[in-house]
Amino acid sequence: MTLLDMVKPLIPEGSDVIFLGDGEFDGVGLQAQIAANEWQYVCRTACNRILCDDGDEFSLQKLVCNQAPVCTCLR
Repeated sequence: MTLLDMVKPLIPEGSDVIFLGDGEFDGVGLQAQIAANEWQYVCRTACNRILCDDGDEFSLQKLVCNQAPVCTCLR
């Protein structure tokens, strides 16, 4: 049983949930669980983190968000 499985029954039905994590909590498995629960997710990580999408590498600094303030790099 994961931490999310233990916490979910404690949250009232219909509540808005925002999961805040740092670089330790940025795995795709955790993000999939959060999405399956229809929760929101915020990850604090370094702006110089290198991401990969279908073989294309880029840094968070180069990421352009379509909806402000969905992503923000704080320094």
